Amino acid sequence: MYNTIEKCLKLKEIGFTYNKEAGIIYSHMNTPLKGRVIKLLPSKKYIIQEAIVLSKDIFAWYMVYDKLPITTLRHLDGNYDNNKIDNLQEMVRTKKKYIYSRTPKIKKIKKINENYIKDIELTYNIIISKAKGYLLKDAEQMLIKIATEVANKFYYKNQMDKEDAKQEALIQLFTNWKHFDETKYQKSFPYFTELSKRAIARSHTMIYDKKTVRNLIK
Repeated sequence: MYNTIEKCLKLKEIGFTYNKEAGIIYSHMNTPLKGRVIKLLPSKKYIIQEAIVLSKDIFAWYMVYDKLPITTLRHLDGNYDNNKIDNLQEMVRTKKKYIYSRTPKIKKIKKINENYIKDIELTYNIIISKAKGYLLKDAEQMLIKIATEVANKFYYKNQMDKEDAKQEALIQLFTNWKHFDETKYQKSFPYFTELSKRAIARSHTMIYDKKTVRNLIK
C-alpha cells in the first residue's frame, strides 16, 4: 500500500507530468488525462494507475511545489475539472481547531444512511456493468459516494491520512465490483459498504496502532 507521497513519487517515476498553465495531467504515454484514465475506468477527479488511486489536484500541487498540501485543496472557480495551479488553494480553518490525542480516536461506525444511494439503482448499474464488461459512469459515481461516506465516519490525524484511507477503499471497490454476485446477495449497497470498511480498517492498521481499529471490521 502506498501512502500519498509515495503515490506521487511513483506516478512521477512512471512518467506522469503536469502542465500547470493548462491544468492538464499527462500519462506516461503522453496522453492528456481529461476525462479518462488508464486501464481501468473513466474518472474526472482521480488518476487511477494499477494499484494507485490519487486525486488529480493533489498530484498537480505536488508537481509544482514538491510537497503535499497541508489541508484540503479548494478549486477557486468551483470547477473540480480545472486543475490549473492558480485555481488551487489550500483551505484554512479558522473557526474550528482540530485537537488530536497521541493515538487518534476512531469513531465507531454508525448506521450509514442509505438514502443518499438507492440500492436498486446501484444493483442495476452493477449488473449492467458486468454484462458490458466495464464499469458504467453512474455506478462509478455511486461507488465513490460510498467510499466517501464510509471514510467520513472516522477520525484521522490529518487530511492526508483520510485521503489515503478513502483511496484504499476506492481501490477495493474498483477492483472487486465484478465479483458482486446478484444471485447470492439481494442488496449491493451493504456489500460495497463492507468492502470499503474493511479497506479503511486495513489502512488504519498500516498507519496507526492496531488497537485503535480492533473493532472496525466486527
